[in-house]
Amino acid sequence: MGAKQDLFGEALKLPPAARAELAHELLVSLDEEDVGSDEEWVREIERRGQQVLDGTARTVPLEQVCAQISARLRQRRKR
Repeated sequence: MGAKQDLFGEALKLPPAARAELAHELLVSLDEEDVGSDEEWVREIERRGQQVLDGTARTVPLEQVCAQISARLRQRRKR
């Protein structure tokens, strides 16, 4: 655990652009390890799209979604 904290501390000393680049490279490295997830997402998107076309998807009106998001944001700001 100490080595990770040391590495994190050193990373925080980098300029913002370098930290962003490092974060990006770390995230990309995770994607490389997760082979097959793209195909899974494609299948999920196709499944959901088919549900919409079939009329079997449970949809929510945009106005209701926006109201729910606004309510959640207001709650977070109160904390």
